[in-house]
Amino acid sequence: MERARSVALIRGPGGRGIGTGFLVRGGDLHPALDQELLVVTNAHVVSELQSDGGIEPEQAMITFEAQIGAASTEILYRVSKTLCGSSKQDLDASVWSPRFKASRRARLPSACRRWTMVNGCVYIIGHPKGGEILVLPAG
Repeated sequence: MERARSVALIRGPGGRGIGTGFLVRGGDLHPALDQELLVVTNAHVVSELQSDGGIEPEQAMITFEAQIGAASTEILYRVSKTLCGSSKQDLDASVWSPRFKASRRARLPSACRRWTMVNGCVYIIGHPKGGEILVLPAG
């Protein structure tokens, strides 16, 4: 469940959940991005290319449900800038920098760069179709 803390629910206009994203350290994608926290999602979820079917980055809001404690309130983050993306027909990817306050950034973990086995299983964590977070064994 520790890994679920880096999985984001992407919300669109009106607060409706539309998909999953995850946090990565920029340096894991490219050395020039260093320790910047980035959100990776699909172009069909968030994209500057409207032909991909995703919402525009300015409309996207993200939250980390696994970060919310019983006494906490949901915190929504916005896109600061889009770094790169590919069309739905190519890699179906979108990478962007969220607006984080420094005090929050330290508490958000990035996703690991490799698979993690738990009791011999690999688990998939996400928000299918923007719904509640699910943790499912792969395969």
